Amino acid sequence: FFGDLDGPPSPSTNSKEFIFAVGPEGGWSRAEKKHLLTLGGCPLSLHPYILRAETAAIVAAALFLTPRS
Repeated sequence: FFGDLDGPPSPSTNSKEFIFAVGPEGGWSRAEKKHLLTLGGCPLSLHPYILRAETAAIVAAALFLTPRS
């Protein structure tokens, strides 16, 4: 998974293992997004606005660690 404003707002996985890539505060470049997609990455929107890198990592961890009903 990687943070992207155009991605869905919640992860679509039941896996216990995953990698979340936090990008630069200015957002991913088109080439970086393409590369992440090529590697099997899935975009995920954490917030409607671009978050600071430190905040994005915390939000991603909370999102994936919170049990879904």
